[in-house]
Amino acid sequence: MISMALFVVLATFDGLKSFNLSFIQHFDPDIKISSKQGKSFIFNDSLAQVLNSENTIASYSKTLEERAYFSYRNKKKLANIKGVDSLFSKTIALDSTVYIGSWFSTKTTHTVVGSAIANALGIGINDFRASLDVYMPKAGKGQISNPANAFTKEITVPVGVFNINPEIDSKYVFANLPLVQRLLRYKKNQISAIEIKLKKNAKSLEVKKQLQQALGNQYKVQTRMELNSALYKMLNSENLFIYAIAVLVLIVALFNVIGSIMMLILEKKNNLKTLNYIGLPMQKIRNIFLLQGVLLTIFGGLFGILLGIVTVFLQKKYSLVMITSYLPYPVEFHIKNVVIVFFTLAILGFIASKIASSILNEKYFN
Repeated sequence: MISMALFVVLATFDGLKSFNLSFIQHFDPDIKISSKQGKSFIFNDSLAQVLNSENTIASYSKTLEERAYFSYRNKKKLANIKGVDSLFSKTIALDSTVYIGSWFSTKTTHTVVGSAIANALGIGINDFRASLDVYMPKAGKGQISNPANAFTKEITVPVGVFNINPEIDSKYVFANLPLVQRLLRYKKNQISAIEIKLKKNAKSLEVKKQLQQALGNQYKVQTRMELNSALYKMLNSENLFIYAIAVLVLIVALFNVIGSIMMLILEKKNNLKTLNYIGLPMQKIRNIFLLQGVLLTIFGGLFGILLGIVTVFLQKKYSLVMITSYLPYPVEFHIKNVVIVFFTLAILGFIASKIASSILNEKYFN
């Protein structure tokens, strides 16, 4: 049953890991290109040629992101405004996270806001009686003589609210790219990043290497994993920590195997003496109990793994355990977990059986 528990724990953690990573898949691209120097760069023909010639790219979108000041019905908030072009919805599936209203159309001053921002400002969707005003500080030097002229202002109308996770929902407002370019007084082709969606079988690390070579050192090319390196490190550390705890529990449980073999040795003491007297070497007698312990561990472990697999598939199909009334506890079946549990159990079972059989020596028969 310990092997079943270990397998279910690993499957549950894989489910939670996939559940957490599903949030960033709705927000972060497969690959992101940005400038190594400065916040923005010019999207020119040479960039377009490199991207269009790469047959592993399904689509790409030009984006522009900056911190801004938002005002709605006398309520204020600082957040990031992200301008996106018409291909953004084909590159990032963010429109699928809009649960109130809809994604904005091109050539409009409409915006889509995070749920936390909408709650903080009390934003109403498609309410044309009130606008979401966006303020951006003007670039320049020296003291501000007239505060009214210190900001660039755009009047927008919220048409949708998205919900991904609390961090993103409280940080982002999306708008059309030209609107953000006007706020920042940027040129028509001046952007801060290119976000790329790869084709199904494309490998992001290989595509990143090719793009980096083609674009040169003035651009920074990052995969989704690199964009969220801290999250991946945390999840991998948690996985290792949980595995270590499960192995400790398994080690404690294997003391039962040691105890069973030792009891069997005591029970069969007279029979073992007979075998020793007729010439069976001590090492071969030890090997009998070593083999018995290993077989006991392996067959018991395989049965536990089988029960674990059945439990995981039942949870995936019938949602036996729920986190909330509508969200089942996530689990994932991976063949690597079968291999990990089996070899962990086999190795520890061998060590436990070796320890138990080692009590047999010449003094035991005296």
